[in-house]
Amino acid sequence: MNRAFTGGTVEHPALIVDGVYGPATASGTRAVQAAAGIARDGVVGPVTRGALPGLLPGARNAPASASERRLSSDALGGDVLDWQWVVGGLVAAGEVDTPRWALDGVFGPATTAGTIAVQKRLSITTDGIVGPVTRAGAADLLAASAGSQVVGR
Repeated sequence: MNRAFTGGTVEHPALIVDGVYGPATASGTRAVQAAAGIARDGVVGPVTRGALPGLLPGARNAPASASERRLSSDALGGDVLDWQWVVGGLVAAGEVDTPRWALDGVFGPATTAGTIAVQKRLSITTDGIVGPVTRAGAADLLAASAGSQVVGR
């Protein structure tokens, strides 16, 4: 959402990425929903996630989300945003340690660093690319951490 706020089409102050869905996040979510012309319920569900990439600067020509697409540097879209939520959930659950970044649907340097942190935790190749092995391992970590507070899922 921060990318939509700082260079996209949504007017709202940037959010602090802290893993907490508080009043600022709810307000930002409603601002995104209003800009997208969807119901302003404050819930970051599939409709909101699907609309967000279209509100990002330069995202008008982004490919449609594909949950199995290989993700790497410069990828853009809802599937990148979903992956950022997964990594955020793993950070919140204490499974990986990585600096905070914007949940913006853009696979930039911080998302690459988060991906590498997940891959290190899984003891798999640390190439910063999200493919089937990285996705499956992250899903297993999230399932194992089900008793912890997991962000976005």
